[in-house]
Amino acid sequence: MYSAHNSNTFLAYYNQIDKYLSFVLWLDKYIPFHERITMIVRWKYPQTRYVSSQEAKIRYFWDLRNHLVHGFRLDNKHYIFVSEHALEQITGIHDELIKPQKVKNIFWSNALYVAQKDDNLNDTLAIMRSQKMNYLPVYEWEQFAWVMGFQDMIGRLLDHQQIDTKHTAIIDVNIDRDIEFAHIDQDKSIYELEDLFVSTWSEVILITHWWTKDGNLLGVVSLHELVWYDATLNKNKHKNKSKNKNGSKVVATVK
Repeated sequence: MYSAHNSNTFLAYYNQIDKYLSFVLWLDKYIPFHERITMIVRWKYPQTRYVSSQEAKIRYFWDLRNHLVHGFRLDNKHYIFVSEHALEQITGIHDELIKPQKVKNIFWSNALYVAQKDDNLNDTLAIMRSQKMNYLPVYEWEQFAWVMGFQDMIGRLLDHQQIDTKHTAIIDVNIDRDIEFAHIDQDKSIYELEDLFVSTWSEVILITHWWTKDGNLLGVVSLHELVWYDATLNKNKHKNKSKNKNGSKVVATVK
């Protein structure tokens, strides 16, 4: 279906994207739309990854907008209208840019598994394997201590095959306990999460109620999980993971 309503809605979304690009670039002077796209793609902004992936489509929207606003008319009538597909596409890009997903809506699970530092290593690895967990928060009583990496631990055990995991505690073989992992507030956007990975060179980021390490721990996100999310750009698969409305930490301690 083609209608004037589609065209008007398209232009409204385009204008909001137009203003948002200027906001991202902190511009105090006019720069053409297509040049702003180039600047965001070439420079490193939190939005660069997404804009780069949609660059051709966004540039086409610029052409379509120009046809709608300045294009040729005959008898003062438009000969170009916006299709439902084009409207759907610009709506999706608009929402992804201006209303990006929050960290808690993607990576916050209401079944947060943790381990105590004295827990049995064999049982802990079994839990991580069954739950397909790359990383597991390790606690010392009620205080967060460090994050245990599954592959790191397996590698450690392969190097020390004499270790009997059935009679060994996590703390006895864990490596990298002193690494300071980055923290992010649950209400930060996916763009801010990506930027934090880049700026801190972290492999793991902890999701908390506040950005500090003292914030109530809600989840753990690895660089691998973020890359997977970027590759699929599938927001809906994660929506059901953020149902813990009261904000309390759900701890299922491995024993």
